[in-house]
Amino acid sequence: MIMDTVMMGLDKNLIGQKLEKDVYSETGILVVAAGTYISEKVYQKMESYFINNVHIKKKETKDKKYQDYTVIKSTYLKNVDVMKTVLKEISLNGTVDDEMIMDMTNSITLHSQKMGYFIDCIHDLKSADEYTYNHSINVAVYAMLIGSWMKLPEIDIQYLVLAGILHDVGKSKIPNEILNKNTRLTDEEFAIMNKHSYLVFCIVKDMENIPEDVKKAVLMHHEKLDGSGYPLRCKSKQIPKFAQILAVADVYDALTSKRVYKDKITPFETFKEMSKMGYSHFAPDVLMTFLKNIVYYYVGFKLKLNTGEIGEILYVSPLNNYQPLIKVEDKVIDLSLDKRYSILEVV
Repeated sequence: MIMDTVMMGLDKNLIGQKLEKDVYSETGILVVAAGTYISEKVYQKMESYFINNVHIKKKETKDKKYQDYTVIKSTYLKNVDVMKTVLKEISLNGTVDDEMIMDMTNSITLHSQKMGYFIDCIHDLKSADEYTYNHSINVAVYAMLIGSWMKLPEIDIQYLVLAGILHDVGKSKIPNEILNKNTRLTDEEFAIMNKHSYLVFCIVKDMENIPEDVKKAVLMHHEKLDGSGYPLRCKSKQIPKFAQILAVADVYDALTSKRVYKDKITPFETFKEMSKMGYSHFAPDVLMTFLKNIVYYYVGFKLKLNTGEIGEILYVSPLNNYQPLIKVEDKVIDLSLDKRYSILEVV
């Protein structure tokens, strides 16, 4: 889905441009109305409310917009194909072609300023059959977004992309009958599946080109703050920041993706589910940063309701991010108040 507006991080370079959507604080206060031009005073006001992102009109022409999307889509699909080669190589020889992995990392970070198009690709190209390959690229993209929103250094963001690409390659060592089983795994099969993070660590631990922070991240991305994760049952500060970021990116993509054994759920159901998992599973600063920022991307998206009607998302409150304000033809519906409506899917 290609939008006519673009979400941009708040920056002084935006002074002089017009806001295309209302800007709200975390508590739901209208800070600046749509249609306002960003002056120095308006910028300072938004900064005082800790606004991170705003929506402005894309400057490029429609042809340029689709050209950019096509470039990102081509990059995305190429990386999915390379991922297939990487996993096949690991399955056969137990080795990773580090040049391939670094090329994939660089091709994603090269386009980091066009992150909205990557999310368009993730939304448009989800496939249960391709999940194993798409998932690695998707987690790399979401990890890149979280790193950017947390204002991490560029080198850390590059390492996060690399960790996202690598985080599940250990699954190439898991038997296909377990990996592709379309019913619930037995306890014994779960135990085998849960070895994948240790297996990827074994694959990369002696690779000199892979930073130690990345190796720890892929090993520990299934650890939980309460110590109930695996493989080391680490708690809280024992879990490195990169692993904490991968954990959020991994769960979000898994829940919003169709699998051989389950259907996907909407982003809004996922916001609710991840909030319920909360801080026993995820680092508070990482989860809050992700949920606060990702919701704004969906403003303007179309969705299908349980009534069969198609609506448009007008506003997502950070305090109630799974029940957005939507518009259906001439009526505005607050899903937090009107229980007759529910979201079936984002279209």
